[in-house]
Amino acid sequence: MPVAVRYDNTSLQRLVEFLYAVNKSTDAMMDVRELEISVRPKNPGALNGKLVLTCAYLKGDVPEEKTK
Repeated sequence: MPVAVRYDNTSLQRLVEFLYAVNKSTDAMMDVRELEISVRPKNPGALNGKLVLTCAYLKGDVPEEKTK
């Protein structure tokens, strides 16, 4: 399932922290498929852009199949 995420006025540190958390997630399988980064001319420390995550989420434990 693709999920589009837009961000505005974000620092590089916050973006890296978010991407690191996505990479280290244990409750879901996520991949960053697209990543766009731009800066505002008047504020080069603030990043704008979007990213697309592809997610496969599994809620709770998977019941084991009973053997016959």
